[in-house]
Amino acid sequence: MDILVVYGIGEDLLGDGESLREARGNLHIMLNSLVSSGLLLKGHDERYVMMHDNVRDAAISIAHEIRNELIMSVGLGWDCKNGQN
Repeated sequence: MDILVVYGIGEDLLGDGESLREARGNLHIMLNSLVSSGLLLKGHDERYVMMHDNVRDAAISIAHEIRNELIMSVGLGWDCKNGQN
């Protein structure tokens, strides 16, 4: 989960100028909300969460449309754009 704290701070999702402890607490609140709504799944222990395949596909589609980013698809390699790799 520590990597999610880093990403959350980088994306300014966990509050301004808060301590690392507060950021972790905010992250746990957000993750619990996402798990209870079915957007994330519990991992094999409390340090991990998983994303349902359908939610992941939707997130990739949204990221591609909004940011025009290329994202690697698991098992499929890089998406091709205009016939290029």
